[in-house]
Amino acid sequence: MKNVSDYLVDLSSEDEKIRLNAVIELGDAADESALSVLAKFKADKNSAVRFYVKKSILKLKTKFQNSREDELISAISDEVREKILKIKVIEKIKDRSKIDKLFSDFDQETDELIRSTIVSVLGKLCDESHLDKLFKFTENVDSRIVANAVEAIESINSEKSIDRLTPLLFHDDSRVKANVCKALWNFTPSKKEIAVMVMARLRELIASDKPWIRSSAIFVLSTIKTDEAVELIKSCKNDTEKIIKDQVNDTLKKIGFVEAPPPIAEEKKAAIEELPPDDIWPKVVFYSKKIYKFSSEKYRVLAEKLKEADRDKLKLRLKQAGIAVVALGCFIVVFNAIWELIYPPPQKPSAVKNVVKKSVSNSVLEAAGYLKELKFTESISRLEKELEKNPNDPVARKLLSVAYNQQAGVLIKSGKNEEALRLLDKALEISPELSDVYLKYAKILMVKNDKAKAHEMMKKGLEREPRNSELNLEYAKFLIASSSFADARDSLQIVIENEPANALAYYHLADCLLSLNDKALARDAYNKALTLDPKQYDLRLRTADRFLESDLISDAISELSDITFKNPKKIKLREKLGNIYFQISNFRGAADEFKAVLKDNPNDYEVNFKIALCYQALDNIDEMFRYVYNAVKLNSNFFPAYYTLGSVYEYKKMQAAAKTCYDRVIKLKPDLPKGYVALAQLYINSNQHANAITVLSNALKAMPDQPEILYNLGMTYLSVKDSKNAKDTLSKLLSVVEKDRETPEYKRVAEIVSRLR
Repeated sequence: MKNVSDYLVDLSSEDEKIRLNAVIELGDAADESALSVLAKFKADKNSAVRFYVKKSILKLKTKFQNSREDELISAISDEVREKILKIKVIEKIKDRSKIDKLFSDFDQETDELIRSTIVSVLGKLCDESHLDKLFKFTENVDSRIVANAVEAIESINSEKSIDRLTPLLFHDDSRVKANVCKALWNFTPSKKEIAVMVMARLRELIASDKPWIRSSAIFVLSTIKTDEAVELIKSCKNDTEKIIKDQVNDTLKKIGFVEAPPPIAEEKKAAIEELPPDDIWPKVVFYSKKIYKFSSEKYRVLAEKLKEADRDKLKLRLKQAGIAVVALGCFIVVFNAIWELIYPPPQKPSAVKNVVKKSVSNSVLEAAGYLKELKFTESISRLEKELEKNPNDPVARKLLSVAYNQQAGVLIKSGKNEEALRLLDKALEISPELSDVYLKYAKILMVKNDKAKAHEMMKKGLEREPRNSELNLEYAKFLIASSSFADARDSLQIVIENEPANALAYYHLADCLLSLNDKALARDAYNKALTLDPKQYDLRLRTADRFLESDLISDAISELSDITFKNPKKIKLREKLGNIYFQISNFRGAADEFKAVLKDNPNDYEVNFKIALCYQALDNIDEMFRYVYNAVKLNSNFFPAYYTLGSVYEYKKMQAAAKTCYDRVIKLKPDLPKGYVALAQLYINSNQHANAITVLSNALKAMPDQPEILYNLGMTYLSVKDSKNAKDTLSKLLSVVEKDRETPEYKRVAEIVSRLR
């Protein structure tokens, strides 16, 4: 087994799985110093880690007969303790005027213990008007803050919180789930359906294979105290975890449900009374009494069968035998002592310990504590000084590398990438085996668009830890961006093998499989991702786009519909869904989505225009006119709306208005033929062919080889029986579109020209 000091690096990791494994292994340590190391992690933010810290401490205290609680208290700095006391004073005097300040302090505070305390105190001071602010705490990444927020919401006891608390029944953290059950149970007198829901969830939790979840469930059931709750608690009396069994017994005593022990059978009582003690001298006395008792009983039975004279003879013989046995024993002892003096036995060599305990200096322990509290400056300072004194200390080197790495992570979040790179270089110099350093390095290089070096850093990290899930996931994302979909798929498979519940891996795997045209497996991966984490809306939107690219229109619509239903405020998504509906000719559905967008932004001229096109396709001219007119009013330079409005005016026989619109199109887009053609067609429909020829001739000056202009001008000449100009214009058209001579349109124009003289 590793030395206690070797676990300090793992215990300081950001990965809760690494911390959990370290805590469990420390429970079997052969070094009493593991108790003080474990004590620093009793307030870990992960419920599983906290549970196994308690269990490991209990095992070690039993092993070393250590009952001193003062050594097992987590160290809290004087500064943190002072802040907490000040916050507790506000709670004690119920100073509600400080509520807003506490909310502000929470946002500014960095110490998680203080933040957690602020949330608890707010729960004692806030009322229903503060529910929205308190519910924001339930979105925090620290499960302790979420759990305290639920307790705060519970103390307000408002029915308005029911719907927002219910989804938290399925939170990842066991304490959060337990607190939600406890909070919702308060509403069961008036809402019976909540009682059914809460008890169903508690039955699931009490049957969990994870002991910390069972422990949380027992805590909640102890507050409910119904017959069913008591029976569920009793179901854990024979739990495989001693800490759970002790909790059950203590809980049943506290709530007054103590069962009398079953009666012991007579033969079992005797067996229990016959058990010898563990210590050596009491055991000798115990067996001496048993031998004397056995001998006395046998002598009494034998004496009853003998005559008086025979009994006297038997007593004499027994005394003589006893004296002989004692004399023989004394002789053996004396003879053995003399023999060893003459011939002393060879001395056995003392056992060599296989493992030499390495003491961990106080500065390294302090540095590990500071690192756990994310106080990087203090941790790095102590570790650097320690390495000056002992440059080859492996624990100090690893911890310092971790400290550099974690501080670099903070700098990256603040956008200070150059400073982060310097720290990562130091981390690699001290401990090049830390794969997370390579990952952060690669992310910074990606931001700097140095993709080649980023790729190199990720490969180096994978060489050191080929099955690192986070590194493989980032590497897969890089490969997807580089269109290396097959390699990305392989990396994502490693992530999924390590973490079968990693939703991000499944989302990206679906993307890869769609690119590899494996649509069936892509759907399976995507459905698994949705089951694990349906709130990854950016990735869901990307996948919807990929469905569209793969001609899986129904899948794209289904996905976008679900996203917009759950996120009605995401207006751009609704517009995107409207575009897809329009693309598949579902004009009514498209109009509904565009109108929803318009409610949020009524001044969006493009959306107004899209609604107009929907109504145009539905032959609803009045609604079409209304929305296209809005588009023109909102943006007087939006030429597509003018063109469409002109067609509406033309349909309504309002030629003057139509002409104004087409003139506007020509002014805004003088290089676009459709404005000229529409205006010329308006003149032709009004039997003003000369005006039409003028418009098209002017267009031809700006666009001499434009096929659409040439065709319409030639046909206009033909309609007024100007054969010469018609032939010249259409002949020019044929020379312009020579490459299309095999098309029916070309042949039709060529036939017309051949008939002209």
